[in-house]
Amino acid sequence: QQASVVYEGITKAMAGATVTTLGFPLTVTASGWLIACASGNYSVGRALTAAASGDLIPVLVNFAALPAWPGVA
Repeated sequence: QQASVVYEGITKAMAGATVTTLGFPLTVTASGWLIACASGNYSVGRALTAAASGDLIPVLVNFAALPAWPGVA
């Protein structure tokens, strides 16, 4: 089977919880869904649109460096 891997750039991902703020940092859950990042978690990208849980949304990801998010947007 074919697969595409995105290391950095714009892609689509599944929202695991409601994301209400455009550009808010996102983190990956244990199940692979993206949720809003909490202070101290590792940010893997930013939401490019608001979303409800279960939505397929465009995100800007960067898995090159995973800095801990300090809690300031």
